[in-house]
Amino acid sequence: MQPEILKADAKTRQRYVILMVFVVMIGVALVYLSKEYWSWLETELQTKPTPERLDEILVEFRLMFGIVYGVVWLGVANMTYQAIRILWAGQFPLPNAKVIRDTPIVRGRAARTRAFILIGLAAVLGVLLIVLAVMGVRLFNLTDIRA
Repeated sequence: MQPEILKADAKTRQRYVILMVFVVMIGVALVYLSKEYWSWLETELQTKPTPERLDEILVEFRLMFGIVYGVVWLGVANMTYQAIRILWAGQFPLPNAKVIRDTPIVRGRAARTRAFILIGLAAVLGVLLIVLAVMGVRLFNLTDIRA
């Protein structure tokens, strides 16, 4: 018996390629900007800034940390949501999902296994984010770069 195949959608594939190009462009821009930021920060800290300026630098760093942290938490939430939907539907890919290549439909135990793997990855990433947050808070509270 042949497995059921969910056929690829050409328009979805085209949108996915455009999205990936956009994501790569944003990634390259962020890498460039982060290099500029770190070199600027190093220069700024070597010139012995005033305590007020150090507070501004810490606020900027916390803001960047918070934005990145929030985006990754959104990814964890989406992974968990998709896993729960797979468990409810009992199949992967989900019914009426748009895929970029022909994909065999998996049901039953195999679909549940994929959902649990996705939940496990989301849990590991969530724990790592919590550890990173604790380390960041301790770093901000324990280090006094004004000394």
